[in-house]
Amino acid sequence: MQQDLQNPYGHNEIVIDPQSVVDGLPGSVLAFFVMNASSPAQQNRTRAAHALFHRDWPKMKKKGKVPLLVYSPPASVTSHVNEEQGELKPFGFALPLAI
Repeated sequence: MQQDLQNPYGHNEIVIDPQSVVDGLPGSVLAFFVMNASSPAQQNRTRAAHALFHRDWPKMKKKGKVPLLVYSPPASVTSHVNEEQGELKPFGFALPLAI
C-alpha cells in the first residue's frame, strides 16, 4: 500500500461486467477521454466514438452530459494541484469532431 501512495499513477486495474455497462446505457457512460499525447488518429477515433454516442443518444447531448475530455497527466502529483482547493485537475474539455 505504501508503494501505491508514493506512485499514484502506477498500474491500476478494475474488473467490470460488460453486460452491466450495456444494460445501463446511456447512463453507464460518464465521459469519453483521450490522452493529450495520443496520435491524431487515436484522437480522431475517440472524437468519432463520442459523436456517434451522441448521435445514438441525443438527449444526453442536450442535457450536456458525457463530455469529451483531454487527459494531461501531471509530471508530478503537485503540478496540477489547485492550492486553494487542494485538488488535482488533470482533465480539460476537448472540442468534439463533427461527423
